[in-house]
Amino acid sequence: MVQNEKIDTVASYAFFIGIISLILWIISLFVSKWSAKLSILPLQAFVVSTFTYFWRYFSARKEKILTSAEPVSDSQRLKYPDQFQLVFEEELNEYINRDGTPIVVVVDDLDRCEASTVVEALACIRQLGGKPLYEEKIAECRFLVPCDEEQVLSALEHDGHHKGYEKEDLLRKFFDVIVRMDAFLPDDMVAYAGNLVKDLAEITKEDIELIQELIGAVAPRNPRQVKKLINAYIIFKEKVKLSPSLCSLRSKKILQHLENTSLLVIAMQETVPDVYHKLVDSPNLFLKLLNISKSDDMANATQSEQKVARIIRALEPISHHSFKRLTRKGIPETLMVIENGPEIYESIQSGKEDDFANEISKASDIERVFFWLKEYRKSLSSVAQFRNALSCLIKPTPLPKDLNDVINDYIKGFHALPR
Repeated sequence: MVQNEKIDTVASYAFFIGIISLILWIISLFVSKWSAKLSILPLQAFVVSTFTYFWRYFSARKEKILTSAEPVSDSQRLKYPDQFQLVFEEELNEYINRDGTPIVVVVDDLDRCEASTVVEALACIRQLGGKPLYEEKIAECRFLVPCDEEQVLSALEHDGHHKGYEKEDLLRKFFDVIVRMDAFLPDDMVAYAGNLVKDLAEITKEDIELIQELIGAVAPRNPRQVKKLINAYIIFKEKVKLSPSLCSLRSKKILQHLENTSLLVIAMQETVPDVYHKLVDSPNLFLKLLNISKSDDMANATQSEQKVARIIRALEPISHHSFKRLTRKGIPETLMVIENGPEIYESIQSGKEDDFANEISKASDIERVFFWLKEYRKSLSSVAQFRNALSCLIKPTPLPKDLNDVINDYIKGFHALPR
């Protein structure tokens, strides 16, 4: 019910006549002198006046009732075109341009919607945008729909609209004019990325150069992919800041080619996550990709591996050692500077005796490894952890001299456990 509204004169008269007629009809039921024909007249007047009152009342409020109804969701508006049209015209009236310049309504991100929503939205736009000129309100409005053509066509085909239509004709069914943009060149994307980030407070000049290097190496096909890579770079940068060990190694310049290797990690995470996860699990695969990138023979490589090889070639020089440090989480800072530090750490944690013995024999700084082993013993708190560690420590043959002291330290810690 709409408040503070005046009831029109006819409805007012009908209301009062109805009340009087009802009273007269009730009186006629108790007055025996009134004939049956006479008593029916007030009843007829009551029915006619009541009908007149409600008809006038709801006729005057039909538009307000329709437009004031709150839809459950935005998609519900599309299911009731009359309601949507009333709302649309009401909003349009507020912005109508008196000098005759058409109003342009931009419908963005349509290609991100589900197929059914795309079809419903296009049908609604077509209904409103295809009105004849004598319907002045909507005729002064134009719709602009920036979208990915292939995504929209896919949605229309999924909904069954493609039957009997060629692709071009199918688009013409909904769009009067189609303007296709030229394909973006790699240099355009690099320049676009630079313009996007140049005014961001947290982005330095060095960051801009690195972001442009990243975009140039990946060669994204559209602006959306550029934004995705920029966001990934910013997040990766913050994650590195929150890692004390990486910050320490970076400040000491222990990790080689850290910037370019970081760009490689970002590029792989965003473009070929399947290969990235394989590299994290099997670091030796990295050497295979390095070899592929340095040769022109990619026949035996998968499509994803070929893409990684091209990115590596674009970002060189990069470091396998730095890649392992960036992708292996939780590696102690003491072991970070050792080439095979992550392998030593993982083998003793999981009790892989042969792997531990092999990695110990290759360690570039065995004294640093022994120092870390003594520190690591302090973090062990269960029988299983001590058994895994001791089975690894006694495996190397011949046993390094200083490793005896480490083993004795672990045995003391094991016996000190509460029973």
